[in-house]
Amino acid sequence: FFFKQKTAYEMQRGLVGSEMCIRDSFQKLNYLKMGCGVEVKHQEACAYVIKKYSQDNTYAETYYLADQMIGDLGAIEMGLLISTNKQLRELSLWNNDITAFGIRSITPSVIKSESLKKLFLGHNPIELEGVKDMAKILKENKVLITLELGFCDLGDDCISEPCEGLKENKTLKSLFLNNNQITDIGATELAEALHYNTTLLGLTLDDNQIGNLGAKQIANFLKENHTLTVLSIERNDIEEDGAVELLNALMVNKVISSLELSENKKITQRTRMD
Repeated sequence: FFFKQKTAYEMQRGLVGSEMCIRDSFQKLNYLKMGCGVEVKHQEACAYVIKKYSQDNTYAETYYLADQMIGDLGAIEMGLLISTNKQLRELSLWNNDITAFGIRSITPSVIKSESLKKLFLGHNPIELEGVKDMAKILKENKVLITLELGFCDLGDDCISEPCEGLKENKTLKSLFLNNNQITDIGATELAEALHYNTTLLGLTLDDNQIGNLGAKQIANFLKENHTLTVLSIERNDIEEDGAVELLNALMVNKVISSLELSENKKITQRTRMD
């Protein structure tokens, strides 16, 4: 269920799934716009492509829309597509300039979906209101196992929302929160929330600003953890004291199979336990 960070991004590029992948339709988008003979705004054109595709292909298991800049207009149509496709298992909307308004448009459909297992929403400016909808998804959706929210600039102010969702969630297996400016404050909230979660197997916190205090709080959680098996905290601000706290926790923890701490301050080698 869990993928390391670089594998996650490789997977973003490979979420093709079937010949029915919508990506090919977007590759033709510029030709369609030029053929119209009039100026068509990109988001409007994207919304049209999504709507047309959803009408013609209601059984595709994967929709790959990374880096298409569909915006909120495209997200509105995507919400309708999710609600009509009962076979959809994977959806990538990575880097699409989707704001909180667009997230609000897809949230009801994601919550009700009984098939969607993996959702990639990283690199979108979803802000606090969008994160609140993410928390709602975590609380109410019953089938999602992978949620990716990397590069969303969540920060400590927003992280409390998904933390509340994690406390109630019973299905999520992998969560990506890398590149979100999370500090010791956010790490402490996350560690507290994980005490209540009994299903998460993999957590990625790479490229944040977590220091020794946050590492200590995570270590305290690990001492009591019976579920999480893979934890990645690479390229943060953890020093030797924080690393020692985490390693000592592993002396007690019996389920962690991999802990990644490479490229933290004063930690020159990857700490990994297989």
